[in-house]
Amino acid sequence: MGIYNRDYARDSSASSNWGGGGQHAATFSRDGNPAWFVKAVLIANVAVFLANAATHSAFNSALQLQRSEAYQLVWRLLTYGFCHSDVGITHILFNMIGLWIFGGMLERVYDSRELLSFYLCSIIFAGCVHLMYQVATNSSNPTVGASGGIYSLVFLAAMRFPRSIILLMLVIPMQLRFLPVLWVAVDIIGMSSPDSRVAHMAHLGGGVFGLAYGYFQWNLTSFARSLMGGWTRKFNMRRRPQIRVYRPSDDTAPVNPALDHELDRILAKISSQGEASLTPRERASLEAASRRANERRRR
Repeated sequence: MGIYNRDYARDSSASSNWGGGGQHAATFSRDGNPAWFVKAVLIANVAVFLANAATHSAFNSALQLQRSEAYQLVWRLLTYGFCHSDVGITHILFNMIGLWIFGGMLERVYDSRELLSFYLCSIIFAGCVHLMYQVATNSSNPTVGASGGIYSLVFLAAMRFPRSIILLMLVIPMQLRFLPVLWVAVDIIGMSSPDSRVAHMAHLGGGVFGLAYGYFQWNLTSFARSLMGGWTRKFNMRRRPQIRVYRPSDDTAPVNPALDHELDRILAKISSQGEASLTPRERASLEAASRRANERRRR
């Protein structure tokens, strides 16, 4: 591993004119393969937004996490993270800028498959936190958008690149480690407002997941592979083993001295003169001996 692959060698370089990573987004991820996480998630979000705008459907409403439908919305705990308000582009624009900047930073230290697993799990966790908050407070404030996943990226990036310089609101330079603190303060203040329509608990849930992931150094793809491997081994244990019955005759096959002598002579001829020197009869004898040996091994 070279020095430029190490985290402490990247910290100070993970900054850009806007805020850290977007301009210098990684072409290759940590595993050496092309980095595709940011592009794939950005395309998915924009595609859903354009489809919603083109059809003028109630797509967002169908994916909102309403308390009255809490037990019917389990499957929506992931899909809500790819839908945004179709009233203007501000909602999706700022989320995608955050994805581009902080996802680009993290693509330098995580492979894209692991980063996608982290992002999707953070969306689900953020949705669950918001849903539990709705049930506990008897609230009907819905949530829609990728903000929970973006918060998780920001919090994880702040742990990996704490001293990277970003430009807050394109003007104020600050170290990245202070951005999560600022965002948490904004959400706590926003939660005290009865008129707020922002899913603050989803934001905080995403941030908590990002912190836990970075602190405990989880590897979700390895965890999934271990689960699948354990399931596979459990499945194989339930299968009836193929039992081979031992037959003494396998090891005490009749010995034919004449045949053995002929086979030795043929092998010696091949060794001295080559296989092309064999007569058709010798070749047939060699093939017959080979078939008999294979049959004995299969029994």
